[in-house]
Amino acid sequence: HVSKRGTTGAVLGRMDEGDGHRGWDLWLQGDRVGMHLINSYPQDALKVVAKAPLQPGKWRHVTVAYDGSGKAAGVKIYY
Repeated sequence: HVSKRGTTGAVLGRMDEGDGHRGWDLWLQGDRVGMHLINSYPQDALKVVAKAPLQPGKWRHVTVAYDGSGKAAGVKIYY
């Protein structure tokens, strides 16, 4: 859970720095969940950040779904 407002940082991810950062990550950006899907950063990557912030002090389940479209609109972040 987010313990205080303004929380930013990595939650989890898997990237290969030697291969253009190919992979993915999930992070917090100012209390909002964000995700990258990367083939080669920055020229072939998706970045999506949720509109709604997480509330401090409350546990939430977070799920991310991707439809394989190659478009940011194909990534959905659910709380």
